[in-house]
Amino acid sequence: MFKFKEQLKQKLNYYPKFNQEKLIQRIKLYPIVSFDIFDTLIKRDVAHPSDLFRLVQRNYHRLYGDLLNADFQSERELAEFRARAASDREEITFDEIYNQLTDYTPIERDRLKKLEINLELEMCQANPAFQDVYNWCRASGKKIFIISDMYLPQDVIERILRKNGYRGYCSLYLSCTYGLQKSSGSIFKKLISEQDIRPDQIIHVGDSCQADIQGARRAGISSVHIAKYRDRLLYENKRMSDNFDYQTLYAYINNHVVVTQDPFNDYYQFGYESFGPLLYGFSKWLHNELKKNKLHRVFFLSRDGYILKRAYETLYPDDSVISKYLYVSRRSLRVPFLRYAENYDSLIQELVLPRQFSISEFITALGLNLADSKRKLNTYNVDFDELHRRNAILSDRKIKWIYHHLQKEINENSLKEEANLTGYLRQNQVNGKFAIVDIGWVGSIQRYLRDILLKNHIDNQIKGYYIALTRDSRPYKEKYHLDFSGYVYDCANGRDARTPIGSFIGLIESLFLAQEGSTKTYMKNKNHSFEPVLFPYEYLNDGHYTKEALAVKAIQEGAIQFIKDYQASSLSPLLHVDQTIAFNNIYHMGIHPKKNEMKLFSFFRFFDNDQKTSLINNQSLYRYILRPQNFLLDFSHSKWKSAFLKNTVHIPVIHKFFRNG
Repeated sequence: MFKFKEQLKQKLNYYPKFNQEKLIQRIKLYPIVSFDIFDTLIKRDVAHPSDLFRLVQRNYHRLYGDLLNADFQSERELAEFRARAASDREEITFDEIYNQLTDYTPIERDRLKKLEINLELEMCQANPAFQDVYNWCRASGKKIFIISDMYLPQDVIERILRKNGYRGYCSLYLSCTYGLQKSSGSIFKKLISEQDIRPDQIIHVGDSCQADIQGARRAGISSVHIAKYRDRLLYENKRMSDNFDYQTLYAYINNHVVVTQDPFNDYYQFGYESFGPLLYGFSKWLHNELKKNKLHRVFFLSRDGYILKRAYETLYPDDSVISKYLYVSRRSLRVPFLRYAENYDSLIQELVLPRQFSISEFITALGLNLADSKRKLNTYNVDFDELHRRNAILSDRKIKWIYHHLQKEINENSLKEEANLTGYLRQNQVNGKFAIVDIGWVGSIQRYLRDILLKNHIDNQIKGYYIALTRDSRPYKEKYHLDFSGYVYDCANGRDARTPIGSFIGLIESLFLAQEGSTKTYMKNKNHSFEPVLFPYEYLNDGHYTKEALAVKAIQEGAIQFIKDYQASSLSPLLHVDQTIAFNNIYHMGIHPKKNEMKLFSFFRFFDNDQKTSLINNQSLYRYILRPQNFLLDFSHSKWKSAFLKNTVHIPVIHKFFRNG
């Protein structure tokens, strides 16, 4: 029953819904308006007012070490209760509260008081919707008064208002200054008496039913009730509502995310709310890892590393670690390595092919020019569109025949590409001890990079850092003796047994897209320096970015803005944004997508090994009833399986079903 009451109370705090135009129409009828402060003109960057006390304790610990009493939040709440019980006035003062904290030394109390005041100043932000109303009142010549039930000293509240742009009001009426409260109506009566105002001349605006509405009514004053909370979040996950750090982080985001009428605003918000915390958490983790392992150089690998580099350098613009962007891809590293394959079987182990592939796709995977290869094989009447199965490739006679007929070209091309690749790597000083950063999954790029360097007698000691390492990374690490770590999931080092990322890998990879094509190979330019040769950018159409590219750009800009804002806030050193919190929203969107979230990505295409699929399946269930084999095929190819099922058969998806990482 208690839980139900709490849930009902939380829901009621979002009502009545705010309508700026209707509020202004009400205010227009009165020459004088008074505003409540907290949850009206001002929002705190915490989920609940008492949460600030926990942050005070954390800040104390950060600056001075542990307190004698380990639970300051409870003690601070109890001190306020005792102060009210001991007072013969309606309202108490800040000093009276701290006088009740007798278990703390005078030095501790003094420090705590200063920390609480400083945090109040820093955590309080203007409520943009009501600041617009306030500014309208000023521009319209209304007389403005501000009234609040608050124990903080008058000068502190005045500083909070001034810092947040609230100027031009006539007077500030604080309950602790007068010893009177709003709920009894007495402070309203004090206002109309001191200012010689008739009750019918003034209207009060506030969020508390008891204090702002009933209290004003007791003084004969009209009032407007507004919601305590205005939820501007699109992607908050209620499942972590009992986690203090998550709750506080998203209270901050709710106050700071910018909501506009821009057609890509929802993508920007997704970036600010969900992708930004992931990039922030990863960058903090990476920075600590680089320091711990005494790594002074880090290469962010294209293309997924582009936004990771931006995030890291936004957070650490003056970092002593030298960071570079390195153009590499599985294709650009794998093809130069093919010449080291001892036979057909070992070469096949290096290739990445779809489950069904054509001869043309096989030739392209070898790194050869398709037109040249077709001319060479033209006399043999080869059907280049003929399909073959990946799981039968080792015994596939025709594919073997193709390989043997093109073996000379394979080795010559591999040697040429290797020379240009090593030239590019030497030019960028890819040697010695360094770190690489990428999105992750298995770590194949790290293995190819290390082995190419070793084959060319370039000493290297590589430590890889990735967003996640899936279950397949563990045997891969053991087979090739790689040194790497994952942030969100780390199956390679045994921190996680498995990961559900495989069920929404397309969603994640879409977020990391750089605005350029993947690296194909390398060339020596006219200045005799080496530069990457890129594939055409998939999300460019007639020289213009597609809607997907523009959406991803908005997501990434929102994420970077979050990092800038949050790093500058006083909250950032006080909250523990671990990988669970940082990845939480994307995880739940990936596993339990809502309709509005699927709609956001409904037109996205996913490109993988020259295969193009829709990120979210848009086929009807009726089509699959007629051809059930197509359902299994499309599901197996889906890069966001939970969205595929929800969009097709409209059933909730249990995430354990997808733990196939």
